[in-house]
Amino acid sequence: MLGFEYDNIYRLAEIIIERFNVDMVRFQSTGLESTLHAIRIARGYTGRNKIIKFLGHYHGSHDYVLVATKPNLYAAGHYRYPSKKPSGPGIPYTALDDTLVAQFNDLESVENLLSLYNDEVAAIILEPVAMNMGLVPASREFMKGLRRLCDEYGVVLIFDEVKTSGKLYGGAEEYYGVKPDIKTMAKAIAGGYPLSVIAGKKEIMEEVGPGKIPHAGTFNSNPLSVEAGIITLTEILTREGIDRTIKYNMELSKAIDDILSDEGIPHNIKLFGNSGTIFFTDREVVNWHDFLRYNHIGMWWAYFIGMMNRGVVPTAPGYDEQWTVSVQHTEEDIEYTIDKFKDVAPILREDIPRMKIIEAF
Repeated sequence: MLGFEYDNIYRLAEIIIERFNVDMVRFQSTGLESTLHAIRIARGYTGRNKIIKFLGHYHGSHDYVLVATKPNLYAAGHYRYPSKKPSGPGIPYTALDDTLVAQFNDLESVENLLSLYNDEVAAIILEPVAMNMGLVPASREFMKGLRRLCDEYGVVLIFDEVKTSGKLYGGAEEYYGVKPDIKTMAKAIAGGYPLSVIAGKKEIMEEVGPGKIPHAGTFNSNPLSVEAGIITLTEILTREGIDRTIKYNMELSKAIDDILSDEGIPHNIKLFGNSGTIFFTDREVVNWHDFLRYNHIGMWWAYFIGMMNRGVVPTAPGYDEQWTVSVQHTEEDIEYTIDKFKDVAPILREDIPRMKIIEAF
């Protein structure tokens, strides 16, 4: 039964089209599949092979994007011309031929690649808010510049909203006012059930189908995940519900900021919608190089373990992750978290080793 499509896929498609300002959608099961197919669609539509991704961005574990995800500072290469290092064994070097790597939040880095490979680039793919280096939003100027460059060079702009589609009611486009050609969504979109979405402009998406750009999968649009998506988007992640989580997130981050400031601890808090992170540095973090150079990883672990020991999971378990305030959280949960953080903050004044980023490739 889970291998069959049924009529409620149209209802879910209509919900997504209205909410996320897109023309057409395709369903599959995972975020990996959504970015893989989005890149294939861009290649099929443009007749070109190369893609541009950004240093430190993660788009799933398929070969063309598992490049330059978490390199150490030396493997990352030049600030403006990042290296194309595979993110682990098993990634064929042939995949690197069609994957170009640019610096996030740096338009000159992108334009250098486009001018060098101007008639070979099919797509630029990015997380509008990088969420595998804590939480690093793109600047509005950068996003508008990407749209301009893609229009100028005839390149498909892909927003990987596997995470951000659950952070604001309308996702990243609602915040930035920049419309991509394709966007991918997953994770929260069906409340954790295995469902992902490729959505985009009609002129591109209608090129997918039998005898055209292939998009196949046994569990695409399976009834269980489609029903979960409908319920999630209409009854759980409503405008009211999302707005409430954003309000709580702002209260939480303001309190953490005040506590750390009172303790004299260098910090930098970044927010997007209902998510946030703490960088333990007084320097701005706008890309992966900054994340490696400035963030005090040892202090992050002291914060994380200290909160866990007091009964609070303060964030996803990794210094490169972020917290998310969910629709299940209450005002009491926020107050409890703040209260426990008041106990932990003084510990962060101690002489804590910086520690290495051992996950980096």
